[in-house]
Amino acid sequence: VTVVDAVNFLKDYQKTDTLQDRELGAEKTDRRTIAQLLADQVECANLILLNKVDLVSESDAKHLEGVLKKLNPKAKVIRSTYSKIDLKQLLNTKSFDIAEAEQMPGWYQELQGNHVPESEEYGISSLVYREKRPFHPSRLDKLLNTGLDGILRSKGILYVAGVDRALVWHQAGAVLSIDQGAPWQHDIEELQPRQEVVFIGQDLEKNSLRQRLEKALLTEEEMQLGPAEWAKWPNTFRPRSGKDRRKRLAKAARVVQNKMKKQKTAATEAAA
Repeated sequence: VTVVDAVNFLKDYQKTDTLQDRELGAEKTDRRTIAQLLADQVECANLILLNKVDLVSESDAKHLEGVLKKLNPKAKVIRSTYSKIDLKQLLNTKSFDIAEAEQMPGWYQELQGNHVPESEEYGISSLVYREKRPFHPSRLDKLLNTGLDGILRSKGILYVAGVDRALVWHQAGAVLSIDQGAPWQHDIEELQPRQEVVFIGQDLEKNSLRQRLEKALLTEEEMQLGPAEWAKWPNTFRPRSGKDRRKRLAKAARVVQNKMKKQKTAATEAAA
């Protein structure tokens, strides 16, 4: 069971604070942000208690429900005030299964082809991006530093020219992390080089996002150069110090956060 604060969930989800910043008792090795923690909690729950609904408008409550259902389409969402709920819905239900919980996240369901359309009425939709060509490291870095409009959650693996392993893409709210994954292995299907990322967003402009991603891919001429030449290119995605990586990603996160604030202001003005 996960309890979601209807008033503060989306506010906290858009911040870049880490657990250490908030002094929430996390271990020193836990570098997750508040947004990543919120996403993890929602995605592994089979029941989400949406609390404090009396303090938000009906439209805001429905919008948040849409976000939660997209993040975890298999979870049951129950509204509450002061966390009051029939205990029969919580206790001794024997409904939690750890194997099933691993398959609950919306990004996982989308990768499996199990699209959940109900949330689209709230403006929440998704895009599964698959491609066999690698990204050009400089063009991908430029794309990340300009931000990704309206993306609430994204996760998957990247194939970047000049990097001999998968890169694990993990984004929640305004914070994106890209970590080193397993080495590519052409004889194992699951480890063959490819792009495979799920994007979940608010008013997601799928065609525009797809075009921006494709512009960052290698051209046919660059593909002909081959790995030996790719390895000579400047590449910020190769293993390097965590300090530099966080700095670069923090810059991209600020761009995303500012754009999300502008979108919220525009939506408020339009509603008024």
